[in-house]
Amino acid sequence: MSDELEIQIDENQDEEDIITSISVLPTELEKTLSQAINLTDDNILHEPTCLVCSSPYRTEIEDKWNETKNYADVKEILKGRSKAKISSEVIDNHMRFHYERGIKELQKREYVDKIKRYSTSELTTLDRIKFALSAITERIVEINAITPSGDYSAADIEKIKSSELTKLMTAYGKFTKMQSDLMEK
Repeated sequence: MSDELEIQIDENQDEEDIITSISVLPTELEKTLSQAINLTDDNILHEPTCLVCSSPYRTEIEDKWNETKNYADVKEILKGRSKAKISSEVIDNHMRFHYERGIKELQKREYVDKIKRYSTSELTTLDRIKFALSAITERIVEINAITPSGDYSAADIEKIKSSELTKLMTAYGKFTKMQSDLMEK
């Protein structure tokens, strides 16, 4: 979760503080996330110290790995083409931490672009609350889609879901109350 920007809503915050937080959110979020994106202009993550990232055969190496998941097949690409000796550990490190992170970096860029689109329009406080409710709803759906993996058991996943859903539903309730209060005025 360290890659994610979390918005904390304190139970003691009054409605005006929360509304102010929502109104500055797009600009601040865009600025913060833009600084956290590590991609080249071609939307490719490049770690200069990585032999695979720096290889002119990077795309072929990644494609072959995705196709076969075989170190020998990947190393075969470099035979006769390059003096660089790329070990299985380097390939593994690149695919796990650079290739996969590149996808996450693209997702961050897409999220920043989405925030930019929303922030360019003039939104009323009520519109911002509706936007917040939509974002919370989207997050609830995403959390419910989490499934157990090698790192987490089904019980661990259910604990995480329960904890996160409780927080989101609390925030959702506060926004719904604000929406109701604004509509009554």
